[in-house]
Amino acid sequence: MMSERPILATIESTRTGSLGMCTVVLAYRNDTHSGTASASVGADIGNSLKLVAEAAAQAIQAQLEGRWNLEVRAVALAEVGDQEVCLVQVADLDAGDMLFGVAGVGNDDVEKAMARAVLDACNRRMQPKLDGD
Repeated sequence: MMSERPILATIESTRTGSLGMCTVVLAYRNDTHSGTASASVGADIGNSLKLVAEAAAQAIQAQLEGRWNLEVRAVALAEVGDQEVCLVQVADLDAGDMLFGVAGVGNDDVEKAMARAVLDACNRRMQPKLDGD
């Protein structure tokens, strides 16, 4: 089944000491694109989640073959009511705007929720670019 928007296919995270690396793969129609980010993450989960968000943003940029410049500015893990949610702030460097996304953790692991939050932040602006502007 074809999706109208890219969807999360896989996330692979590794850690060696304090160095973390994350690869996010997005699927769209019959194609996949990946993004990879690495950095010193230490013990702070926020650093690990930012790495996932950066990899997801890289995957979106790969999907659009460099036609959209994004930068992850902030991530957060919060409780809203009785639900844990991932929040992300992404800068659209081309338009000079900030995009915000949220995804519930639910039964997913927190990394999947963070990648979905990045997709949530970018989906509306991504669709016209996928359609060729």
